[in-house]
Amino acid sequence: EVPEGQGRAKPVTITIDGQSNVTKSDHAGVLRYYPPQITSIDPPSLDTTGGEVTIIGMYLGENNTVAMMVDATTENPLNFDITVDILEQSHNNMRILVGPGQGLTKLAVNVSGNVVYEDLPFNPPSLVTSEVIYLDTDGGEAVEFKGTNFGVGQYSNLKIIDPDTSATKFDGKPGGNKNRFPHLIEAGDDDMLEFNHTYMKIRAPEGQNERLTALQTVLDVSGQESNGISLDYKAPTITSVYMCFSASLPEVHTAECEVNAQGNVVALGQDCDPTDGAEGGCGLNTDGGYTLLLEGENFGMPSAEIQSLLFDGKELISSGLGQEVAFISHKEIRVRIRPGVGRDLPLVVKVGEKSTLTPYSFSYDPPYIEELSPDSPNAEGDQLTIYGGNFGPTAILAGEVKILIGQRRYDSNLKIYTEWVN
Repeated sequence: EVPEGQGRAKPVTITIDGQSNVTKSDHAGVLRYYPPQITSIDPPSLDTTGGEVTIIGMYLGENNTVAMMVDATTENPLNFDITVDILEQSHNNMRILVGPGQGLTKLAVNVSGNVVYEDLPFNPPSLVTSEVIYLDTDGGEAVEFKGTNFGVGQYSNLKIIDPDTSATKFDGKPGGNKNRFPHLIEAGDDDMLEFNHTYMKIRAPEGQNERLTALQTVLDVSGQESNGISLDYKAPTITSVYMCFSASLPEVHTAECEVNAQGNVVALGQDCDPTDGAEGGCGLNTDGGYTLLLEGENFGMPSAEIQSLLFDGKELISSGLGQEVAFISHKEIRVRIRPGVGRDLPLVVKVGEKSTLTPYSFSYDPPYIEELSPDSPNAEGDQLTIYGGNFGPTAILAGEVKILIGQRRYDSNLKIYTEWVN
């Protein structure tokens, strides 16, 4: 009768009347126990937090059995440790406790040298969100992600990708291009601020999206990808406009801006009266040539070369001879104002297909009169010459010009001048 046991290459000793013969372990007649067999594993997969597993099979042994997790493809040891503790064991079943892990794995049961492998993968990651995540183009803000099965924090990375496979791709390194995607944030990077199985916080990367369609965020955990959730960069906005350089130049001024006595760049409309042309108005004369500073958000990386600025519907020159606009940073643009006339002319920033939702309304200073010649015209009719400013650079650009000669009616009750009487 063969005793209970396990393993392979067991020598057999036969003794007859005091004489013994030992079958060596490499002999064809050596005793070998059947290798282990697994008929079922419950559950068939695990969350990355690990858990208990019940194994049903045969020839599982009763002692000296070792269970471990290995790579599902190569059946080799993993690059990181996953603990496996045997809680209960018999020849036909086992109950084990698998520690935290991730990826596509197998369970290896080694019964005294006889090994059986059975698939026991970890569940893929899943991201949950109820709305699109919007980022500033200069990055740096903390962004939270919640879900399940994010893994143990090794061989995991968050990918920001463009779902349009025909889109211009970038290698993810710092720098500028039409897009910076796919962009990777790996567990352990400085930009991965917090990480556990159900939560992670990242520092948003600098970038921009040139299309109206949103980007996608996917979590890759040891080759298993999560569902994608929508993520996008915000559209540009103009919040304030300043006079940067008041003198007329042939190209946009990109050096230091002029400042007032307090050392500040002066916002348009402050400390000036646009109707007081004799005192210079607000410096927005129709001759143009001066440089304004546009302050705002989400202008994109200056090196992206997908930005443009439209002034009254016309795109300004952004490079080369006669450059009219310079994209300084995510928050600053310089623009040289062309000669022209008019009020409430829209300034629109575009980053690819994204445009400012509310254009900035620019107005040239209105015309003003300094002198008439003659100042006492003949009552029966005369030719007048009008001297002043902001009449427009040319008659064509000035458009329709009205000259009203008459007087204003004085309202004695209101004590103000009212409408013109021609």
